[in-house]
Amino acid sequence: MEAIAADAGVTRATVYNHFSSRAALIDAVLTDAVRRHGMDRLVERSRGPSGNDALKVAITTCATFWESERTLLRCLFTLGSDEPDVIQGLLQREAWRTQQFAEIVAAATPAETSSRLVGVIVALTSFATYDQLVTHTDDHATAEEAMQRAVAAHLGPVPEASS
Repeated sequence: MEAIAADAGVTRATVYNHFSSRAALIDAVLTDAVRRHGMDRLVERSRGPSGNDALKVAITTCATFWESERTLLRCLFTLGSDEPDVIQGLLQREAWRTQQFAEIVAAATPAETSSRLVGVIVALTSFATYDQLVTHTDDHATAEEAMQRAVAAHLGPVPEASS
């Protein structure tokens, strides 16, 4: 908090007046990043396209967010290992991302297949997966393509959901 206050040119007390804890500050930073990159609108962004294209839009949104906020997210996952409140906040955000993918998958696939796909898709498009792909390829486009292909390979052709 001291470093944040110094970077902002304010006292630590001012930072604490706005944010009750480090976890609250981190939540505010993540909320801003999520909004700026459209992660809070995965379902909305995926409504126009259908089938696999809707998932592609969501995966591209995730990959773009992961790339843009990679340094921040790496720090948070490292910090979180010592801060239960930070880990709880990250887990809540991942649960929300899972819910968003569940809605996208449910709209793109028959009901009997959608529930089993969500967990796999969430894992294949996670920050941890993206970070490893970029670490080993040193290229955002290659990492995103690998995520897209992995999801597509797992899904196979996606039939349109019946109305």
